[in-house]
Amino acid sequence: MDSQDEHVANPTRRDVITTAGAAGVVAGVDALLGSSQAQSGRTPHVVIVGAGLAGLCAAYRLQQRGWTYMILEADPYHVGGRVRTLRFKNGTYAELGAMRIPTKHDVTLKYVDEFKLKRREFVMDNPATYFFVRNRLERRNALKKISQLYDLEPAERKPPEDLWAQAIVDQHGLLEEEKKDLKTSNSFTTGKINRLDRLSMRRTLEKAGFSEEALEYIFVLMGVGTLQHSALTEHLREELEEIWTLPFFEIENGTEELPKAFRSKLRSEIKMGHEVIALRQDENSATAIYRTAGRTEIAKGDFLLCTVPLPVLARIEIEGRFSDAKRRAIRDVFYESGTKVVVPTTTRFWETDDKIFGGGSYTDLMTGPIFYPSDNSKKKEGSAGKEREAIDPAKSKGPAVLVASYTWGQEARRLGNMTASQREEHTVRLVSKVHKQLLKPGVVLRDQVKSWSWDNHRWAGGAFAFYMPGQFAALHRHVIAPEGRIYFAGEHCSRSHSWMQGALESAEQAVDTIIARA
Repeated sequence: MDSQDEHVANPTRRDVITTAGAAGVVAGVDALLGSSQAQSGRTPHVVIVGAGLAGLCAAYRLQQRGWTYMILEADPYHVGGRVRTLRFKNGTYAELGAMRIPTKHDVTLKYVDEFKLKRREFVMDNPATYFFVRNRLERRNALKKISQLYDLEPAERKPPEDLWAQAIVDQHGLLEEEKKDLKTSNSFTTGKINRLDRLSMRRTLEKAGFSEEALEYIFVLMGVGTLQHSALTEHLREELEEIWTLPFFEIENGTEELPKAFRSKLRSEIKMGHEVIALRQDENSATAIYRTAGRTEIAKGDFLLCTVPLPVLARIEIEGRFSDAKRRAIRDVFYESGTKVVVPTTTRFWETDDKIFGGGSYTDLMTGPIFYPSDNSKKKEGSAGKEREAIDPAKSKGPAVLVASYTWGQEARRLGNMTASQREEHTVRLVSKVHKQLLKPGVVLRDQVKSWSWDNHRWAGGAFAFYMPGQFAALHRHVIAPEGRIYFAGEHCSRSHSWMQGALESAEQAVDTIIARA
């Protein structure tokens, strides 16, 4: 055993506090050190509920440490949780869930590189894309024309990103202690961050003195309107981490290559179609009760790691019940809605006709932003700016998939309340205001247009956790705290809400804490 293993196996009180703090465990340290938590003389065993990224990563980490595990996944067919790549017969594909990786998401990129997955740039900013607002279509590099559609005050006649920075980033002047509190704390410790946590993003913009016209100008042109009522701290944290200002990446051949890579490394088979219906525990073990093939069975371990989203956990019976604080957190944490509509086409008309190679067009339509594939995009030779061109001009004449609608919040719920066929027909009709080519015969593979509402997916119940004002300070420490031998992971147990990074970080931290406890 090397020194690192000895450090974990025989922790001091300081060691456990440090490890527990990393995983969000802020109480009960002395109790953890009171006795061995796994039976002496045998390998500890963990039951993992859910085969999303958090569950897969946790199993992989436990396996590396020589522990055994069992993964129970309710879905009979799908591994990866809210990573879901949809493939078409002609070899094209689209992402119904996670689709991009920010540069600063080092844990995600660590696994992408460890598994030798190929990655490429995901194009976020492309001036050749469009704005469609107030029934007017303009290229994004014609911002002056677009801004004239809004009744802005003289001081508001700036790019929306400048107004955003002025209100969200610059005006708060955070000290280093406050930045650290925002980025690393599980319960805010500074008065200023606690005060900011009680503000919504919209209220912050209002306090900056912006008019209603300026608010709409920012919301639509930056694609953040559907998140306007969420907590300021959710957005301010991402700004401090430079999520939206540095390049993004995507995984070649689809985001599902990441969960597939995890699965290929696991020595224990995932139990598919095993729906957990109850959890229970005693002093020596934790148990999941599940249904499979019409019968009810149990899985028992020294510990249990629950990685399912909170809307799913809310319907699992807890024998002996969780603490009141945990139950309140499960009930109250807000989950944002998310809906996508993907349109397979016979040709990349946006490349051949519009000269758009990756990026997104932003609209005030119910269908929200449009995203274009990045796989045939490169920076234009001889261009010092953001202009782009085709990697392979011949590829532009072939098939692809357009993410015709990617909505969050209220618009996602409105689309989600339609039937799939209504949603898909409505999207094609609205997006044709931006791209008339969608209405040309033979361009859209009509029978293959697909949509996905995360609210309506049984094993999700929402797209991602995204805190409302005051929820981080009040609830987050209870979201992540263990209940006896039952631990928790998933993007909701992180500070990187809505990202794969959150699921992976939380899994690593939960495993470290369980091992320290044992």
